[in-house]
Amino acid sequence: MHGGSSGFESPRLHHMTNSVVRSIVKTASYGLLSTIATVLIVLIFTESLAIAGLIGGVDRIVKLLLYFFHERAWNATTFGREEKT
Repeated sequence: MHGGSSGFESPRLHHMTNSVVRSIVKTASYGLLSTIATVLIVLIFTESLAIAGLIGGVDRIVKLLLYFFHERAWNATTFGREEKT
């Protein structure tokens, strides 16, 4: 390993960029996982599926938007990236 590489990246990934579609798919998959966790936690505390579902839905919409724009902002910066040699 060199240059901060984790050793898990394919050599071809060094020549690829993240597309908007990739960001949307990553947002959706992470969103599903985190919404399930939120609903389960709220369900444990409230014992109300209706409240857990409502909070999970609102939480998902807000966090989906935040994650998407956060992902795109990081793609637009060079912070932490290294020049390819």
